Amino acid sequence: MFTSGFGSLFQIANAVWALALFLAGMQVVFSGIFTSMVLLNRGEERD
Repeated sequence: MFTSGFGSLFQIANAVWALALFLAGMQVVFSGIFTSMVLLNRGEERD
C-alpha cells in the first residue's frame, strides 16, 4: 500500500511526525524563554 521502489514509506511518515513534534517542542521552549525575558524586563521598570 505505502511502498515504492525506495522501500516502505512508513519510516518517512514516522520521521515527519518526529520532526513536527520536535519543532513544536522547540517552539514551546523558546516561547517560554522569550516570555520569561519579557517578564524580567517588565519587572525592572517598576523601580
